[in-house]
Order: sequence, then structure tokens, then C-alpha cells
Amino acid sequence: MYCDAFWLQSNKQKAPGVINNHSKMPIAKLLLSALVCRKQIGVRKMWFLAFICFESAVLSESMTPLSFLIGEWQTHSVYPDGTQAEGKLSYESVLGGDWIKFTFVGKHPTRAVWEAHGMIRAIDVGEFEAIVFFGPQEGSIMHGVLIDDGVFRLATSDGLSGIDYHPTETGVYQENWSQHDDARTITLRTTYKHLASSP
Repeated sequence: MYCDAFWLQSNKQKAPGVINNHSKMPIAKLLLSALVCRKQIGVRKMWFLAFICFESAVLSESMTPLSFLIGEWQTHSVYPDGTQAEGKLSYESVLGGDWIKFTFVGKHPTRAVWEAHGMIRAIDVGEFEAIVFFGPQEGSIMHGVLIDDGVFRLATSDGLSGIDYHPTETGVYQENWSQHDDARTITLRTTYKHLASSP
């Protein structure tokens, strides 16, 4: 569950309603912020925390293991050579919660276009299928499974490359990998942070 939260400022001279900050954050972090807020109460100025909580998505039962992906994200990617790149990524429940649609648009230092678009669905309990487009060429079909600790893995049909999505306390950690014989190489590491909601 996430919340849209904003701080309201009021004092004896000014009417309530000045929005100082607005962000989307996990409910646990929001409640901690409320405790901090109590310490900021003064004689002439009061701070209030207003928030509306909502379920992050409405997904079908077979898709709920992937609910940690739902939302709008700021991404930070690091390649093995140290190259870094930023992007924006969204996952949303569509078609009655039976599919997740995702859209990624990034700014890469050496690529004119750095995007990914696609759809994910469940094909069995704990098994998924994704149709992914990385460019103008034909889309790729990837097979998905759940592995340890709720990690979601997408892999190509030959199993030689894939992406692991790790749920974390603050967002998502993603590893792109390639497989050669018995050795697996991480080709990209990406962290997700929730985008702040617009005031």
C-alpha cells in the first residue's frame, strides 16, 4: 500500500492550506514521518500531515506476486564499465488485472533511443509470459518464473539472457544477465525509486 502525502502549514496569521511537500511513499515511512511531525509543533506554527492511502493496484490473483512492480519509478542504471543512465519506468494493471503493461524511457549517454515496452501475463501458477519490445524490430517473448524471496525472473527462450527483479524495502532492484556455459554475467544493475507525485 502507498499513500499520497502532503504537509499543510498553518499559524495564527495564515490560514491552513499551504502545501510544502507532496510525495508518494510506503505507509510505514509515512507513519514514521507523522511521528517526526509531532516534534515540529510550535507555539505560532503548526504542521499537519494529510494523506490518502490506496492499494497499489488491482490485479488478478495469478498476477498478485508481481504487485511490487506496480507504480511509476525513477531508475538509475549502472553498466559494468561504470557507465550510468537514468530513466522513467511505469508498470500498471490493465485488462481487468490479468495483464501488466510497462513502459520504460531512458536517457543513455551513447544511444539515441533507449526504451522498452511490453506486457506481462500469468500462464500458470507462478509462471508468466512477457512480450517485450526494445526497438522497431519484432517483439521478444520471454518466460517468467518466481524464484527465491519473491524474485521475479524473465528469461529468453534459450535461457541465455534474462532479467531478475528483486523487491526491496525502498523499491525494486533489477539485474540484467547473460549466461555462458556455467557462468552468469551481470550486464546491467538498476535500482527503482518511486517517483514523487506532482503537487
